[in-house]
Amino acid sequence: MIIKLAYCEGKGDSIYRQLFNYTNNTDIELISYDEDYYKEKKDSFKLKGSCGARLVPFCAIYNDKKDLIKAFYSETGECTFNNIKEFIDEIRKRTII
Repeated sequence: MIIKLAYCEGKGDSIYRQLFNYTNNTDIELISYDEDYYKEKKDSFKLKGSCGARLVPFCAIYNDKKDLIKAFYSETGECTFNNIKEFIDEIRKRTII
């Protein structure tokens, strides 16, 4: 499972820290893009554009084949650590990832 997160200072950085701690020592790969950092801004826009998101934080979850499973948008208020964690836990219960 691959988790990609786009965030910036004050908008999603706490989600990044929580996801980092949650995925540490697991088989889940966390890839993050800080829009405030020049070299990561392009990748952040590419990630958000692929799913039609405009705001940060934005989180997309992919399977090991790099197919999109679920996206969490700030526009709808669903991009929170608790929502992301609950979804991951539910997926892990149903299948072996």
